[in-house]
Amino acid sequence: PAPAYALASGAPSWLSVNAATGTVSGTVPAGTTSFSYSVTATNPAGTATAGPFTVTVTAASVKADLAAGLSCPGALTVGGTGTCTLTVTNHGPAAAKTVIAAVALPTGLSETSCSSGCVQHGNVVTWSQSLLAAGASAQYTITVKATRAGKALVGAVAVSASPDPSPLNNIALQIITISK
Repeated sequence: PAPAYALASGAPSWLSVNAATGTVSGTVPAGTTSFSYSVTATNPAGTATAGPFTVTVTAASVKADLAAGLSCPGALTVGGTGTCTLTVTNHGPAAAKTVIAAVALPTGLSETSCSSGCVQHGNVVTWSQSLLAAGASAQYTITVKATRAGKALVGAVAVSASPDPSPLNNIALQIITISK
């Protein structure tokens, strides 16, 4: 016959067990770093005890390592257009909250269009999203027009409200050589 499960004496009071399945659950109180418990299984044949099981409690990481990658054409002619793509990747371990991505255009380049959700602030184009899951990427594009000859340094950045353990990879730069 199927056993009935119960927590053995000494288990934390906030811990419970499903008598039919043996599934143990509970909400660990703040400040708890470890706890132990045992489970008994009883049927007409007798009682068996499993454990003690010791559980170490660690806080889930809230850090999200964003990285920005920028790809633009290496060269344009005055009057010509090209597309820059900003790829924002979250290397985790947590989801990034309130992500803002931006591309700054120097003199010599102007924005002609950008992907959905973009907002222009002078020579800076931004996008925002509420969440970027760990391991996920988002791409943003901007079409630029060359307005004068020379070298144009396009800058991009990705930030979030989540702590970032490696902020140096949040910046990407690309040089576009503009000829007449």
